[in-house]
Amino acid sequence: MVRPSACPARENTARTGSSPACASRTASVIVSSGSTGRTSATVTGLTPATGYTFTVTAHDAKGRHSAPGKQVPVTTPAPGGRVTYEAEAPANTLTGNASITDCPACSGGKEIGNLGGDSSVAINHVTAPKDGTYLLTLGYADGSSGRTAVVTAGGSSFQLPLPGGNDNNWGVARSVTVPVHLKAGDHTVTFGNPADYASDVDRVTV
Repeated sequence: MVRPSACPARENTARTGSSPACASRTASVIVSSGSTGRTSATVTGLTPATGYTFTVTAHDAKGRHSAPGKQVPVTTPAPGGRVTYEAEAPANTLTGNASITDCPACSGGKEIGNLGGDSSVAINHVTAPKDGTYLLTLGYADGSSGRTAVVTAGGSSFQLPLPGGNDNNWGVARSVTVPVHLKAGDHTVTFGNPADYASDVDRVTV
């Protein structure tokens, strides 16, 4: 069971009940250990550019419930929804040997390859409507057994392991979604890896 809550006066604050000033919203989804069990949910009716805190509770066919999971803060995008930024767009910055390469399955048919070492791609002018934790979806390609990208966003860096196909096919589009904390305004999101090769980058959606 997924429980999002939002408090206009105190955002990112967990709530277990409701009051006239802060009403909780609940969406339910069954989480099962069986092969047909769902492990994701789509929550609708959220307000744009608003901070929410999500918790997850599992339950079984006998009505038994687990303890709530760790609280996860998420800020919804501005009105109009999430925005996609193509890695090969002219406004972005390539360093070292990073270059635009063909990728028929990628968005726009192009991607940024030859990343790693002193080579990186900086996706410029990624905007956030307010301070918060946003879901960033990275579109990428990797025909190796998997590589690690070093992502810099919002003034901090983190390592992001990316599974590969292990088939030397760099034309398959893949994606992964991670939370990033951004302050309101304009940002640069950089992908590379100073110590190793990194996967090719297709686009980011925030």
